[in-house]
Amino acid sequence: MKFHQYLTGHKLYIILVHITLLVFVSQVVILSMKNRELRENQTAAEPLAIGDSFSFENVDPLSSDDSLDFSKPQLLFIFSTTCKYCHKNMSRWNRVAELADETEISIVGISVHSLEKTKAYIEENRVDFPVYWVRDQKKFGKENKLRGVPTTILLNTNREIEKILLGVLSEDKVRELTMTESLQLSMN
Repeated sequence: MKFHQYLTGHKLYIILVHITLLVFVSQVVILSMKNRELRENQTAAEPLAIGDSFSFENVDPLSSDDSLDFSKPQLLFIFSTTCKYCHKNMSRWNRVAELADETEISIVGISVHSLEKTKAYIEENRVDFPVYWVRDQKKFGKENKLRGVPTTILLNTNREIEKILLGVLSEDKVRELTMTESLQLSMN
């Protein structure tokens, strides 16, 4: 009996099914090994925490007239020009900036987008505080343990984080922010 006579339609089908299963099983084994390797090498990024230092290494002002004054506390509004929640927060940040205008605290906006996108955003939207932009978004995010925007951060004069508010600020959060000890001490 010749080999090609032995391979009937049904037997050929069974052989193809077995080959397909072998390929599938080998791919599953390879993927699970790669997954295990990735999990073992994965280092979970620490979340941003009170007491952490904040780096301004990759941050530049939009205007040459602006400079960061680290002799007083900083209130940072970190935003993206394409984030609808950041846009929603802008009016609240402007209100906080107005309230803090008479205090010894610096209000600073930090855009995580390019200089061009940031300038266009500032021209189209009312922003009542100095805005800076980030040269290297990934490095800035990693250095400062940022996980998203909008983020509101209060820094002391040592550039250490005193308060962190993530997401859209509610009216209660705006009041809470303006009642923060650093702002209250500055107002007196």
